[in-house]
Amino acid sequence: MSGTMKDLAKYTGYSLGTISNYISGKVPVSEQKGNRIEQAIKELGYTVNMAARVLKTNSFQCIGVLIPSFSNQFLLQVSKYIERILRTYGYDMLVTSYNDDTENFYKQLRNLSQKTDGILCVPRPDVDYRIIAEEQKKVPIVMFDETTNEMVCDRVLVDNEKIVENVIDMLIHQGRTKIGFIAGKKRAYTTLQRKRGYENAFKRNGIPINETLMTYGTYEKKSGYLGFQKIRISNPDITDVFVVGYRMTLGVLAAVKAAGLEHEISIIGYDAYDISDTVDIKLGYIYQPYQEIAQMAVKLMMRRVNGDDKDFPTTVIINAELRMGS
Repeated sequence: MSGTMKDLAKYTGYSLGTISNYISGKVPVSEQKGNRIEQAIKELGYTVNMAARVLKTNSFQCIGVLIPSFSNQFLLQVSKYIERILRTYGYDMLVTSYNDDTENFYKQLRNLSQKTDGILCVPRPDVDYRIIAEEQKKVPIVMFDETTNEMVCDRVLVDNEKIVENVIDMLIHQGRTKIGFIAGKKRAYTTLQRKRGYENAFKRNGIPINETLMTYGTYEKKSGYLGFQKIRISNPDITDVFVVGYRMTLGVLAAVKAAGLEHEISIIGYDAYDISDTVDIKLGYIYQPYQEIAQMAVKLMMRRVNGDDKDFPTTVIINAELRMGS
């Protein structure tokens, strides 16, 4: 026989009100209490009758997370924190990937709008904003990382333009102007922001922009490898490479090593924190605050789920930072 809410209260030492707040998600509880209640739920075998809860509260107590790929290191890290934070509100997470396919994006978006109370979404740059608008009539949608300029919605974004401009400006002031730039997909919001930051730094310093130092990738390892080779053909004297993606950074590292340039070229990659101390090549990385992104996205979603439409649409900008490997 499964445990009851009274059993959970007795096991944890918390009041029925605290247990109810966690289960219902109406009032957030601390992470420590949430973890303790989760432990009790597992130990006592407590289960929620989802059908009855939906009928009674008109709520699934679940938030959907829609991302383009499960191979994206950054999105996996953010999703991990989203799941932890949602638990403190008594919500579950249903995460799915649309495999970087536009039609599958629409399919998964509609699917999540029927099974969750809201959707945290990383859209493709070519999506039809009208379809998103239709689903947004059913459930709140908060975009993070990527966005579309046409869509009227809540957003949590990283200040990509600012961090890239600052890093490139720093390198220029060190006398290094042969800086390769391997961007993401051409039409993506983050690509446009990061490319603008790169170009701004050169313009600020009165240096002509060399188009042969820039190329685009697909966020996969191979595209980083090929991107570096393409840039180096026109710029054999390249000194630095700024690459915007974890897997593409791995590709650039492999290409630099294959060319025997480990001690001649430095690399700065997005989210490459876990490889920065394991390679012989000089590697810095852009740290995006995963937990803060998740906290702001969930906080905004909880406001919308609970009927607070104040300041809609809201855009939250979070700063990234440059870190250097040891």
